Amino acid sequence: MASAALPRVASVHAPMLARPRVLTGPRSRAGGVGGVRAASSAASVLSAEKKQLLAYIDEHGRGIFGLPRKVREQIDGAAQALEEHGAQNASMGGLPNAPMEVFDGEWRLLYTTLEIKGLAKTRLGLRGMVELGELYQHINIGGAHADTIATFSIPGLGAEGRLTVSASFEEEGHAESASEARRFQVQYTESTLEPDALAKVFEANMDLLLQNFNPEGWLDVTYVDADCRIGRDDKGRLFVLTRC
Repeated sequence: MASAALPRVASVHAPMLARPRVLTGPRSRAGGVGGVRAASSAASVLSAEKKQLLAYIDEHGRGIFGLPRKVREQIDGAAQALEEHGAQNASMGGLPNAPMEVFDGEWRLLYTTLEIKGLAKTRLGLRGMVELGELYQHINIGGAHADTIATFSIPGLGAEGRLTVSASFEEEGHAESASEARRFQVQYTESTLEPDALAKVFEANMDLLLQNFNPEGWLDVTYVDADCRIGRDDKGRLFVLTRC
């Protein structure tokens, strides 16, 4: 098992997303019936937007090795639509009021704008020698601890392994309205790479490997439900995850 300390990487603060509009309309004279109908309609819109986002991702993949600009814009637009209408997701009482438990547990990355390509992809051996597998995140709310896990395989050696980047986190308080994100400050603590065969492959480029999966900085959770989470970090990167 190899352990490495990650050099601090200066955060590049990206502009915040425009705050989603919270649409309201006249109250129905039917009282509770009108409220139920409105909630049902909102849920239908939310479901359709979520299906659209996931369909785009299913068609184009995780995006970690790059995608055309138009595809990126298409996926980002679908994510923004879900973020906007999901800000007051009735099942969670609105994003700011979602219980911390909803973030807890195992998540798998479906899509990201984090990119590994060009020289970085070559230096990391990701053009055939090493294959990048699934990417996971384990969140322990009780311990304020998160592990980002990247799995790898080396077909030529018949070896498999993983990079685990551990971090602590704390929430910067609840947002003031249901249209705002939940912001978390993330602090890198340590990383491990196992087994030794994988550590030797990445030995010369360990800093590059770690920097690509460095979670340090702030992360805004912009959408969450029982099985889907969207986040945007201070480096301008988008992450869409599903619960394992």
